[in-house]
Amino acid sequence: MNILKTLFAVALALMSGWHSPANAARDCPIYPYETTEVTLTGRIIVERLYRLPQYDEDPNRKILVGVPILKLDKPISTLAGPDGPGHICVQKLQLASSIEPGLWTAKERRATMRGYLFAQITAHHHTRVLLMVEDVQFLEAAP
Repeated sequence: MNILKTLFAVALALMSGWHSPANAARDCPIYPYETTEVTLTGRIIVERLYRLPQYDEDPNRKILVGVPILKLDKPISTLAGPDGPGHICVQKLQLASSIEPGLWTAKERRATMRGYLFAQITAHHHTRVLLMVEDVQFLEAAP
C-alpha cells in the first residue's frame, strides 16, 4: 500500500510541474525576501481577478479587480525564512508600489524593476510572491 501512495505522490508532483531544489537552483536564480534589493525584467500585465468583499459589501457578490503583475522573462525562486515560505521557479509577481501609480495603467509594456520581494500575506495578494517596486525603467514606449 505504501508503494502505491509513493507512486501517486510522484505522479502528482510530475504532473504539477514540480522541480527538485537542485534543479531549481540550476534553472532559476534564488533570492531572499525583503533583505536584498532585486532587479527583475519582464512584461507588465493586468490580470482581472476576483477579490474578497470588503466589510460593508454583500458577501455573495463577486468583485473583479485589475491586478498589476510582472510576468518575468526568467523565473525566480525564493528562500524560505521568517518572512515567508520558499517558492520554486515563480513566473509572475504581483506589483506593489506607492511611488509608481502608473504601474496600473502601464500594461503590456516591458520593464526592468528594482525593489524588494515579499511573500503573500493577505487575501488581497494574488500571487505567492510580490514585488515592492522602488524604481521602474520602461523598455518600450507606451502603446
